[in-house]
Amino acid sequence: DITQESMGDKIELDTEPILFGNLGMDKNPLDDVRKDVVDDALKSLPPRNSVEEDIMINSMDNAKSSYSLSEAEVAYMVFKWLFQNIEYDCYTSEHEHSKLDYSEKGTYNEGKGVCAGYAKIFRTMCNRLGLEAYYVSGYTKNVFDNGKTPSRTNHAWNSVKIDGTFYLVDSTGLNAQQTSDVRRLCFK
Repeated sequence: DITQESMGDKIELDTEPILFGNLGMDKNPLDDVRKDVVDDALKSLPPRNSVEEDIMINSMDNAKSSYSLSEAEVAYMVFKWLFQNIEYDCYTSEHEHSKLDYSEKGTYNEGKGVCAGYAKIFRTMCNRLGLEAYYVSGYTKNVFDNGKTPSRTNHAWNSVKIDGTFYLVDSTGLNAQQTSDVRRLCFK
């Protein structure tokens, strides 16, 4: 079972994980995305370090309207914005300690984070832009597990509803680097 959290609520999902962009899906929500239009919408946004998160989301909402973005395009805009504006902290991911604040606010303000910060920003931005999105935490396999379930969750991702269907999105995907001791599924 997968558990997702949104604003403190827990919901049990009865679906198998599907990565956004997975070629095995009947319909990939990215098939109809106008990536050039999303790129133009992203260029219209102010730099992350010049505005607070609420102002950035308002700017995204204006871009959503100005460029007539579909639900899939809004999700892709948020996903790509994270790639362009938040650096994935491989050191903390591998060593589990850091002096940086990886809450949603800390990740946004620092411009650096790990999966939880990415997933919380993705959820907040999508929800504020009119998409139903959730923060999901769970387990991933890596070389440290030796085939055993970890003692605590070790990854966070999102589910987002696009045109009536929920998709799972690893919002760290474009930025998470594969190293010799940590393997991540990446959205391409």
